Amino acid sequence: MRLHVLTANHSDFTASEIDVIATHIEVFSDTLKINGAILGYITLSTCNRFEIYLECEQAVAQRLAATFSQAAPHPITLLSGPQAARHLYEVAAGLDSLVVGEREIVGQLRRALAAARAAGTTTKLLETVSRGALATARRVCAETDLAAGGRSIAATALELARTPASEIHWPSANVLLVGTGSYAGATLAAMRRLGVKNVEVWSASGRAEAFARRHGIAAASALDLVSPRVMITCRGTGQPVITATALAEAMPGRGPLTIIDLARSHDVEPASAEIAGVRLITLDTIRAAVPTLTKEQVTAAKRVVADGLDDLRAELEGRAMDPLITAIRTTISELAAAEPGANAAPAAHFASVLAHRYASAARRAARAGRAAEFHAVAELVFGAPLPRPRALTDALDTASENRQPSFVGTNSAPASAALPTPADKLNHTERSPQ
Repeated sequence: MRLHVLTANHSDFTASEIDVIATHIEVFSDTLKINGAILGYITLSTCNRFEIYLECEQAVAQRLAATFSQAAPHPITLLSGPQAARHLYEVAAGLDSLVVGEREIVGQLRRALAAARAAGTTTKLLETVSRGALATARRVCAETDLAAGGRSIAATALELARTPASEIHWPSANVLLVGTGSYAGATLAAMRRLGVKNVEVWSASGRAEAFARRHGIAAASALDLVSPRVMITCRGTGQPVITATALAEAMPGRGPLTIIDLARSHDVEPASAEIAGVRLITLDTIRAAVPTLTKEQVTAAKRVVADGLDDLRAELEGRAMDPLITAIRTTISELAAAEPGANAAPAAHFASVLAHRYASAARRAARAGRAAEFHAVAELVFGAPLPRPRALTDALDTASENRQPSFVGTNSAPASAALPTPADKLNHTERSPQ
């Protein structure tokens, strides 16, 4: 089994295209869970990317990539082994973001990992790589200037809105926040850093009152298109909440309106941008206007990522010895317990100390590329067959092309049975409004 990632992100697709791909894949999320050819997966869905991190055979990942590309204007990207690990580390570090250096992705990745744990779809490999990526992201933040400016998609959108021509004065501007999901909180924090004081929140789901209480702002009783100077939407329910028709009716009785649509699936009808007095900023607008970082900042962050990947490899190599170490511990404990006249407590303590030394030596040998030598010597010392070290780094290095997937569990099915065909009907799954 090997590490893979299927990714549709801002580098290759528009926000609307990513949303279509995400909806296409989400239809089959339950199928992925019961597919015995897939050991585990983690889904990362943000406003500018949709990715699935998988542990499975190469052929299975390739079939999934082909299937999920059916909803895309061109094939989605499949990365495997070291490329997949590097991609996850760079995503967590903010190096692969729409706004390079943004920190929101760290929280999104943590939530994705927690959701996979709750659903029971993680594996030891996925956990190890994800935790390593998050730890490396913390190092990038602490040791480089990549995130020093507090960059985020929301902050960049607010900066785009405040052009000299817009005449927006944030401390006095009336702002209506539409949506109460996790991204609404991040957007509110970005507004507060700019000194925005007059914020109301509205939600079609009725969650505005609770959100307003938590964040110390007011809740709007209706979707007000007349009073706000700026409207920021981040619902992403799949259907626009602000239509061009409604805006066209509201604009004659009010002044200029800036709308920031941070939803991947458009909370605001694109035709709204053609209405006189309306300025519409979308994720695609942001992508076209994001500032670039200095080469030195990016280079420094990439060095930290390279160090993190070295640590990951070392950890996997050390853990490859786990079955052998367990067998050695058991053997030592049995020998100590069988010693005639031995005092139980001192014998157990001696066995524990000796086993720990062997374990440390085994992991050092693995990291030095001498796992096979250690195994051979251990069999000579203990005079018995011992488990061979597992090649965990194969998950990053090489695919077992000749190994056939095994399908286990009462609900398991071959990969071919779990994958839809082009003729399958794909319907957008209804999403709860935020």
